[in-house]
Amino acid sequence: MNQNTPHILLTRKEAAELLGISVNSFDRFFRSNPNLRSIMIGSEIRYPYQLLMDFIEASAEHH
Repeated sequence: MNQNTPHILLTRKEAAELLGISVNSFDRFFRSNPNLRSIMIGSEIRYPYQLLMDFIEASAEHH
């Protein structure tokens, strides 16, 4: 994977950075959003990159 290719699964910090928001904002909004699914890998929670991108696209269409 090169540096320009995003990880398929993101930590909440990486997800927040991708969205341009703080980790606290990510926690408040996205962790309580039933449409944002996460994946447990061991004891770590990961968020699918494509799901975040789909969310951004859908949100942009409604504004």
